[in-house]
Amino acid sequence: MADISALLGNIISSTNKVKILEILRRKNASPEYIAKHIRIPQKVAEELIEELEADGLLSIVEGSCHITELGVEVHNQLKGIR
Repeated sequence: MADISALLGNIISSTNKVKILEILRRKNASPEYIAKHIRIPQKVAEELIEELEADGLLSIVEGSCHITELGVEVHNQLKGIR
């Protein structure tokens, strides 16, 4: 299992990663939708999504991003910090 405190530090240092988790907490979304919604270039969104996927916080299925159980847990902990 990933170290939650390390993940929290990694996520909280990037407001865009926090925003991506917030979007995915509400609904599954494509990288294009995420980029438009948080107003960043799609390439940047894709890189952030890849990092979040590598950390186990989201998964990508048929082009759609889905938050994982670990992602939900990290997001819930972020709400307590912020």
